[in-house]
Amino acid sequence: MRRLAAVYGGSAPHHRALNEPKYARWLAHRVYLPELPDADLTDYDGVVVPERLHAGRLHAALPRLLEMLDRGGIVVLFGEQAVCARQPWGWTGSTAPPTTGGGSSPGPPAACGPTTLSTTCGAT
Repeated sequence: MRRLAAVYGGSAPHHRALNEPKYARWLAHRVYLPELPDADLTDYDGVVVPERLHAGRLHAALPRLLEMLDRGGIVVLFGEQAVCARQPWGWTGSTAPPTTGGGSSPGPPAACGPTTLSTTCGAT
């Protein structure tokens, strides 16, 4: 079984969902968002990032998430993650080709569906 960590933003809905037995059994560890930039995630195969996190704190933690991807790990992002649209990440996937939102950086997927983050800038 894969070892998954989940980011906890501090809200009651996050706490309730991450500790709900039907979800908690799949999570090996919970990382508090303000501690994520300094967290050691090398013991985990993936990180689950829920929606409605503080964009500034998530942005500060992006190096940890990129490290996870660089070593072949999995990063699952739920909901709208506006901070990701500002990053030089290419979005690939059968339902969402890379888009640009008026700037030179790739934007978020144009359609909902299964997508994968890639660390290559401007992936097509």
